[in-house]
Amino acid sequence: TMSSPLSFHHRVSSKSLSSFLFIAVLFVCLLYLSTTTKANASSAPITISSIKNSPYIGKIREILSDKLDALSWNEKHDSILTLLKLKQPLDTYKTQCQTLNEIETLDSLADVYHAVAVEVALKCSHSKHFDALVEKKVNQFFTQVAKDHGNASMQDYYYFARILILKNDLFKSFVAKHMADFKKVFSYLGQQDISNVADASYQIEAITALSKKLGGPKVDTVFDALFAASKYVSQVAHQINPNTSLKDVSLFARAANKLASMSKITSKFPKKVNEIMARILLNTNLTDAAHDPKSFVEHAFNQVDAIRALESSPIYTPVLIGDVQLDNEHHKLIVHARDISGNIPKDLKLKRAYSAANSKTYILEDEKLKVDHDNLVLDFSKDRNAVESFGAKVGEFIFEFATKDDYVVSRSVKFSTNVEVQSFEMLIYEKSQYPQVISRQPVQYPNEMPHITVETAQQFLEVQVSLSMKDASSPVTPQQVFIHFYPHFDSDFARGRTFKLKQSTLGTYALKLDLSKDDEDFRPIDGDYAVELIVGDSFLTQPIQWNVGQIRLSFSKEYEPTEEEKHWTVRPEIVHIFQPSEKRSHGIISLFFSGMVLVPLVAFVLYVLKISGRNMFAQLPSSPTFFFANVALQACIVAMIGVLILYFFSWRILTVLKCLLTLAVLAGFIGAYALRGVSTRRIERKAGAE
Repeated sequence: TMSSPLSFHHRVSSKSLSSFLFIAVLFVCLLYLSTTTKANASSAPITISSIKNSPYIGKIREILSDKLDALSWNEKHDSILTLLKLKQPLDTYKTQCQTLNEIETLDSLADVYHAVAVEVALKCSHSKHFDALVEKKVNQFFTQVAKDHGNASMQDYYYFARILILKNDLFKSFVAKHMADFKKVFSYLGQQDISNVADASYQIEAITALSKKLGGPKVDTVFDALFAASKYVSQVAHQINPNTSLKDVSLFARAANKLASMSKITSKFPKKVNEIMARILLNTNLTDAAHDPKSFVEHAFNQVDAIRALESSPIYTPVLIGDVQLDNEHHKLIVHARDISGNIPKDLKLKRAYSAANSKTYILEDEKLKVDHDNLVLDFSKDRNAVESFGAKVGEFIFEFATKDDYVVSRSVKFSTNVEVQSFEMLIYEKSQYPQVISRQPVQYPNEMPHITVETAQQFLEVQVSLSMKDASSPVTPQQVFIHFYPHFDSDFARGRTFKLKQSTLGTYALKLDLSKDDEDFRPIDGDYAVELIVGDSFLTQPIQWNVGQIRLSFSKEYEPTEEEKHWTVRPEIVHIFQPSEKRSHGIISLFFSGMVLVPLVAFVLYVLKISGRNMFAQLPSSPTFFFANVALQACIVAMIGVLILYFFSWRILTVLKCLLTLAVLAGFIGAYALRGVSTRRIERKAGAE
């Protein structure tokens, strides 16, 4: 049958519309897949294989083709060796061999090393001109170091060692000429004081490089240097942190590997450091340095160097554990983990899993993880304890994973939830041999309960609380559930009392309170008390502090302060009463009696001075020396009397004794001299009389 033109047009339009919709849906799907792929690529670990397939290689080749001659030897070294380590062809850059043959001078030992490394990487034929230039620079450094007793930077030591390793013929001739000095310089290298990551890395690389050439750890000098390097690597390892630069990570990873291959530092080296370095590498994005070619090639070299070092680490190949998820619907633990090579670590196992609230009871222990697509999965559906513990979706769980090197990595999964009070009831019991409930006060959260009165002497309270999750109405068991009483008539909250409710069943708490018992924290004073319910725990999104209402407590006896409170009560004001003065005689009478005492004393002193003075002066010799000695003796006697008078008024006994002792010694010497003069005068008189 012939169809009408209208129906034919209708079929064609429908067909075109279907085709258009199909193409549109296909385009949206492709767009989504491309977006997802990009997102996954950006979050995937950066490994050697991912760098090979990334635009980094093209960027490095672009820099080398455009600016090869303008680059420094350091930048040429980083670029060419990065491509070499990524196993890229280097035939295009063989022109640099001719540049090395024609080079006239190299400014520093660093330039010499980078040029030698480029020569070895490109497999250039030996050039006598370039070799002579290298030997001259190495001899200059060696002579200067030997002269300065090893005073050189660790970086220059590293360059010196690497040049000798790369230039084997130079090393043989050099050691043959300077063997004694060379060992001395090598010993200086092990004696350097190291304080930072870069210097420690350079020192370790220099020592390990030269140690192989000098005979290994069996040689005493080499053993001492390796021992020093092992000591420094353990100290400096603790300085590695998430803020460490990419260059320091590259240097340290490479140095630690070389040292571990020659000495037993595996047990001393903190494995956590390798994990930190691996995370630094994975968080480094070379696109940030793409605008600066020099910075880009340096970052690329350091990143590739560090990844290669960590991939072959004899200490610990880091395993990076990312997200840990609990799929309670299928009873599975899903772990996203990768090693530094970007592979799933098949030897990873779950060492233990436990609740943060109870670390002594393990929920899971020594479980093998299985590979499932891009993740590691543990099926715990047959473990009833794990199903119940994880199924509650409450609290924080700690998962400890062990690598094949027995290095433990911990991750936590925390479930936060809101809690509501399902029921609250306050019961009043009558005290008897068989207590019975005389009042029951249920309260619906968050309302307030009616005002009640409790005679604490004849009654006691019981509080019952039931808690559940806000959304699921499932019972929960927070660790902290308290009932708090504080007086309304006093703002001092220290006079209140907080009681911890005890868990009776799952999600239910209860406590019996006898408030009549004496308690140092709770003053039994009659009055209205506010009642608060406090619920808290680490898994709660928001704690509960509910003002339940007021309760009147009657203690039926007057409050008696405790001994401690009595000690701090206000005392009456202290009034100081001084002893009244004793009755004394009139001042005139006192002076009269003082005079009667002093007159005989003064008369005696005057008489002594008179007699002694007359006799002494009468018998003085004509010599002025003996005359002054007599006067000095009289002065000492007067001074002694003065000291005694001063002691009577104000001087202390120790001062008086010192002065009297000094005057007595002085008077003894002077008196002896004066008496000798008197004796001489008598002898002269007798001689004249005869």
